[in-house]
Amino acid sequence: MESASKPIAIEPTKSLEKTENDLPSLLTENSTTVTNSHVASIAPRAYLDDSVVPVLLEGMKLLVIERPTDPLEFLGKYLLERSQKTIKKRVAKIDGQ
Repeated sequence: MESASKPIAIEPTKSLEKTENDLPSLLTENSTTVTNSHVASIAPRAYLDDSVVPVLLEGMKLLVIERPTDPLEFLGKYLLERSQKTIKKRVAKIDGQ
């Protein structure tokens, strides 16, 4: 006798729903909004290639070397640290002018 299995509907948890709904605010909450028309006019691929991909690749190279048990947490921390360093460099550049 074969039993027919029904697909199980998985509903997101409340915390996941909140995170998904708040994503636009999370992306802008702690970041600097770019108002430069040049940056705003760059194609999405070119923008990512210039600003995100090099740092992401560096982090992924470290993942291969370090092989942490939680690679996403490792990469996330790496990206946050790099972001903070970039912000500090920008502030120092502005203060030095």
